[in-house]
Amino acid sequence: MTTEEGHHGSFPLLPALSGDHGPPTLDILSKFMTDIDQELAKQDKKIEETLEKLVEATNSLSSDNMYTNIKDAMDSLVHTSVLEECACLPPDSEDVNKLLKIIIGHISSHPGSEGVVFQQLLQVSFHEGMSLPVRAPKLETATDSSLSLNTISDTMELENDSLWGDLRGRIRKHLLEQIQSISSDELYSSPTRRVKLLQSLCVLYPVKEVWSNYESLRSRQVHQVIRQKLWDIPKESLTDSPIMPTLVDIRDRLPLLAVSLKQAMQEDFHLFMFGIFGGVVDLKTALWSIYISKLNKELQTVFDAIASKKVEAGEMANGLSALPIGKREKAPSVTSSFDESGKQIVSPFLLSKEEVQIVLSIMGHISSLNDFYKSLCYQSSWDTTLAFKLPAKGKGLLKGVLKPSKDTSTSNEPSPHDFSKRGVLPDAIPPPFGATPSMISDSSSLAVPPSDIVVETPTSQRNKWNWFCLLEKFIPGLVESLLGQMRESLSSYISAENVTWHDRYSLCAQPLAAGSVDADFIVDFQNCPITKSTAFMMSSLHLFTPLEPLWMELPLRYFKSVITDSSKECLKQLRTHLTKKWEDFVSQRALSDVAIDVREVYAVLASVTSVLEWLRGSDSWCSEEETSKQCVPIEEQFGELQSNLIREIECYHNHLIKFVILQDAASHHWEDQKPFFEGERCSYSLQMWNLHLERLRGELWSLCPPKQAASIFTSILATSLQFLSQRYCRAKPSYKRTKQLRCDILFILSAALEHLFASADSVQMVLPTSYSIQAHPLSSIHSPCTNFLSPLAIVTAPLTDLYKIFKKGFGQRQRFREEKDPDPSWMGWLWPELFERYQSISDMPDSTAVYIAVKLIGKQPTYNYPLLLQALLLRNGLLPALMAREIGKSRSDVPRYDGAPVQFERYTEDEQQLFMTMTRLLMVCTDFPKSLASFLVALVEREYSYSGNKVQESLFFDEGPLWMKCIMDLLSPCFVRCLAEAAGQLEADDSQVSSPPGFLEDLRQLPCGCRIRSKGQMLQKQEPERVLLDACRLFLSTLLTEVSSLPASFAIFVQNLEKLLPNDGSSKDQSLGLKLLVQILLLFLRDEPKVRGHLHEGLPDKIFRGLCQISKLACMLLLGKTLDGLDVPQALYNEFLKQHGEWLKDCIDKLTDHFQRKETFQHPDVVLESTTVDYQEEYYKMLHYTISSYPGVMGGLPLVYNAVADNAEWIRSIMEIPPMALFETPDEPSTFVFRNKGDCPHHRRFNPVHQVDRIGDNTFTFERLSELPLDWKELLQSEFGLTKTSFQLLLSHRHDMQEDAYLEESEKKAVKSLRAKYNLEKADFV
Repeated sequence: MTTEEGHHGSFPLLPALSGDHGPPTLDILSKFMTDIDQELAKQDKKIEETLEKLVEATNSLSSDNMYTNIKDAMDSLVHTSVLEECACLPPDSEDVNKLLKIIIGHISSHPGSEGVVFQQLLQVSFHEGMSLPVRAPKLETATDSSLSLNTISDTMELENDSLWGDLRGRIRKHLLEQIQSISSDELYSSPTRRVKLLQSLCVLYPVKEVWSNYESLRSRQVHQVIRQKLWDIPKESLTDSPIMPTLVDIRDRLPLLAVSLKQAMQEDFHLFMFGIFGGVVDLKTALWSIYISKLNKELQTVFDAIASKKVEAGEMANGLSALPIGKREKAPSVTSSFDESGKQIVSPFLLSKEEVQIVLSIMGHISSLNDFYKSLCYQSSWDTTLAFKLPAKGKGLLKGVLKPSKDTSTSNEPSPHDFSKRGVLPDAIPPPFGATPSMISDSSSLAVPPSDIVVETPTSQRNKWNWFCLLEKFIPGLVESLLGQMRESLSSYISAENVTWHDRYSLCAQPLAAGSVDADFIVDFQNCPITKSTAFMMSSLHLFTPLEPLWMELPLRYFKSVITDSSKECLKQLRTHLTKKWEDFVSQRALSDVAIDVREVYAVLASVTSVLEWLRGSDSWCSEEETSKQCVPIEEQFGELQSNLIREIECYHNHLIKFVILQDAASHHWEDQKPFFEGERCSYSLQMWNLHLERLRGELWSLCPPKQAASIFTSILATSLQFLSQRYCRAKPSYKRTKQLRCDILFILSAALEHLFASADSVQMVLPTSYSIQAHPLSSIHSPCTNFLSPLAIVTAPLTDLYKIFKKGFGQRQRFREEKDPDPSWMGWLWPELFERYQSISDMPDSTAVYIAVKLIGKQPTYNYPLLLQALLLRNGLLPALMAREIGKSRSDVPRYDGAPVQFERYTEDEQQLFMTMTRLLMVCTDFPKSLASFLVALVEREYSYSGNKVQESLFFDEGPLWMKCIMDLLSPCFVRCLAEAAGQLEADDSQVSSPPGFLEDLRQLPCGCRIRSKGQMLQKQEPERVLLDACRLFLSTLLTEVSSLPASFAIFVQNLEKLLPNDGSSKDQSLGLKLLVQILLLFLRDEPKVRGHLHEGLPDKIFRGLCQISKLACMLLLGKTLDGLDVPQALYNEFLKQHGEWLKDCIDKLTDHFQRKETFQHPDVVLESTTVDYQEEYYKMLHYTISSYPGVMGGLPLVYNAVADNAEWIRSIMEIPPMALFETPDEPSTFVFRNKGDCPHHRRFNPVHQVDRIGDNTFTFERLSELPLDWKELLQSEFGLTKTSFQLLLSHRHDMQEDAYLEESEKKAVKSLRAKYNLEKADFV
């Protein structure tokens, strides 16, 4: 567009008028006039809007102005003094004096109104623009001349200053009393109220002065608590002379005192995280000055007094060890334990066994408190100050309580936009009623640099708690007494065990007592009997745990070397003792003397393993390189002894199996022409072999550590299988004994398959899926079992099938199947439905993969929680969903739906507990959201089927269905947080309603003469209805946040549930998730005692009733309709819709969108089957470690584990997996079995009569064993790894290949052909 066109763009007719085309036409002129009229209309509209703004501005000048037209508004400006009043010139000192006196007089006449007065001062400052004069710190370095020049004030200003100081002092006293009143006996309360009170103090006083007041108050409280809990002085008798506590008193009282101090320190930690005292003092200094120094002083007084009494009582140890230590500062106390020369240290007294336990317990409590103190200091070591500038309008600062002038030219103060450093107020309190750095003199800086990560600097060392100095008189005697008692008691235990050993070759072993060692350490040894000497040694070493923090201190490191040397000598003595028992067993076995029971060797092995595990896992032995090097020889010696014991146990059982159990001349006389036992059973020795393995597994699982037990059992099983493989590959059965050979091999393979699950600890270890069988972790089992297929196929196969396959030669076998199909493993021939041709777990069907994991769980020596997690999470949580559908479903006493309005299926207590625990467990596994969703959907389907395919829609359940209880258990923390937020607001509003009146009622105008325009708004108290509505909105807002943060599994469940419900032709309910959320919330609210228990104690009944009402109102609002069964007024519901209708609609839309997001439904579960075995194991171990941080979930894992392990056969039948063909078809278990809570995991009493005709848990018969169908053609085509020579050898073992074999006419041709083809001459195979 040209320049000329740009100038005339608004009037397109002008170029036409200025052209050479002649006069314009009427159409052009008409269009021109229309454009002019439109422009004039726009201008008229702008004028009207401007006049309306002038009327609104005039009305805003005074609360009495209610003008509606411009003429009246302008007349009021001309004929009244409203403009002069709004000029807001600086007030006189007399007006300020009058205001201050009014406020002070109001406080004097209305005691307790200080809080309301302070709140109204802040409201006036915010609404009317007044600034509160925060007094700057005094200038200590200022000279008299500077003070005389800069602080000249008249008498009225000095009086105003005094009045303001009086007012501030009254408010400060009130706020400090409020802070003191919220402290309970444990000094613990909600940090929010304490933070608000301290922030209020910071408005009136510099932070440094506020910290000084708070430190004094808190120190007095801490001192009172210490006197009450440590000295056991009643609160009303704190000034009386206390009775000196004893060591027993300190041990009993210190835990309660530590809990109180930790709670109080945690609360002050929150204060510093809010930034209250961030610029004045760091947290470490604060905690030291308030807590640690006070406690240290009190404890030092007590311990010094107790030590002095013991010395005076004549308990000093004469001629005890002199222990050299490094130089240290001599403590100013009597009979100091630490010599100033640093060369020796004398034990002032010894301690009895009971006193040793007491002092160690005290040290443990003090060390725990010190760890808590250090953890808080480290957490606060990062600077959390917000680096942003707060937006604020420029305000002038005047001296006194007055309204700032709009004339900013006389003010030389910098704009609040310019401040960049922290002032005396927290950043959360900006101007106009905050304080900026410009209010404080530059010569007095209160800020300190932010603390860095705590390092060993002189400053950090100043606040370091060297708590070991409290017990400096006890530590030498403690160490000397403890070591002496340990050596003496260990010798007595060893002597007693030697006596019982020589008398009856018994060690009287017993399991470790709970609490004697660390809980994590005892898990693998809770059922393993160990010698009493070892148990004593382990508990004695555990006693040094409280002393471990002391070894890092330079003056005390020598004690560690003393303890290490003494412990090493004791461990050597124990190793010699245990080695002697092993040597006695070896010598007895070499002499064929069976006087020593092998179970005593199990006890020795468990004892050695417990010591070895402690040596490898103890921090006190492995933390320093020097100590670690000293312990390496001991660890190696115990490791060598452990290896010798394991090898000896294996040799004992291998010898027993080879030369005792498997020796049976009648069973193994293969050339006999008579059938063994009329051909109705397999060999006796094999049944005894299987029986021995079953008994051995039970013994090892219960008497040996799990890892060693599994290793020993695997080795014995593998060795026996190799021996049997060699025996049966050399067997030359007669015609009558060929059936026995086939039965024996099938029996061996079936038993090996059952015992294989006990040797493996993962699904991949069961399957022989490696490229080379020799590379498999259990190749020692898979290899001999694979070798058994050779004699089974070649020696016992029908002659016709053998001839058909091998008639053309070994290298030219006839193929009847495609080469690409893999050969079944040896397990596939026994149980084809489970193992036929699957190369890995990812190739298996869902039920097969899950059942293998379940069967493994039932065979483990101890709790294998990573394996349990794998079984539960495989294939989108197939196992939990299956258990949810089927457990208890076949009960005959289950009532059916009879048409009543609401009736749900009943579950036993064990079933409910199991399902609730599985819900919590699956909720934590966030990488598998579909697992939890499928589990909940299964419960819903079961309830839906129970109710006759009818949907129960009542919102007023007395007791909801189980699936809803499970979801409620997950959502309860969310509901509690929503209720807590609403309860806080209701309590705050209730305190305002009951508060005394403020000074604004008596104040007509501000000191500057301005009317208080917002007086009505400030004085107006919220009506109860408005309070409930605001709390309800806060409840809904918090609920939206909580629901939006729920895991994806809940949303997937809702979407699956929508697909499950029937569609009657009408539009689907698009807010099913919302409706479900409301139903669960109402069910949660029905149990009012439980709801009250979730909230803080002392909640008034009035607040609780209002809380229940607004939560029910929230349910109605989310559903969009009133509910008759809820005691919520209709008017309250309508008023909320009127005030917050648009916001509520947006809130409901967000909740609905959250439940219906398609990307949530498409969220895939983590697939691990295709990854490496090592990765899967590490993943599930890490998942188990994550779950261990949830105590409520971790505590329920044994229940789930036992439920799965004890019902493997029930799960198999429910999955419709046929049993192994060898076994009888069992009576399918009809009920799910729950183990008694006191039973040990997986340990049952061995009954040989019950087990003799069983393989594992299944009964077999010899008829099924002998008639087991095998696809001989398929088997003969499989690759066994045989050479031609091996094939010839096995072929020569067939009865029909012998020279004197009786053959039918139809067999002679085949035999002759095979003998000729493979040169089966008798002389070739001698």
